Amino acid sequence: MKKLFLFVVLISCVTWAADLPHLSGPVVDEAGMLSSPQKRALALSIQQFYQQTGYQIQVVTIESLKGDVLEDFSMRLAEKWKIGNKETGSGVILLITKQERKIRIEVGDGIEGELTDLQASRIIRGMIAPAFKQNNYSIWRSSHCQRFGRRSFAFKHTSFSKNSDAR
Repeated sequence: MKKLFLFVVLISCVTWAADLPHLSGPVVDEAGMLSSPQKRALALSIQQFYQQTGYQIQVVTIESLKGDVLEDFSMRLAEKWKIGNKETGSGVILLITKQERKIRIEVGDGIEGELTDLQASRIIRGMIAPAFKQNNYSIWRSSHCQRFGRRSFAFKHTSFSKNSDAR
């Protein structure tokens, strides 16, 4: 009886969890927060960032967590998508939930020393959240992607920070 109860509770928790989006490119905008031109520009910035640094950034917006916990959702997403290089774990997921108005930066194992939880929190509070509070979801121009990258990582590739246009 006890095992049956635990099984039912486990199945209920799995059923209530929000569905993970399908990885379809560097920008997965399921919440419809970005226009098509904004998505294309952001995807291009992310691809350029990757080519110059080797660090992969994935931006994903969802409508709602549907009662799920932000940290749990982002961890499941990271485990499913495996963003970044297999050997180095050099990937970052920027997760934005529209309804709950939550933002999380999920960092790959290989760069946890370069992008700490404290740095991620500062990026969210100092750069992303202020724009979102003004309903400005188009902050992701090339300069913003570069600033995010500069604030996020201690670059091995100095050409990226020398060529960037934002401070």
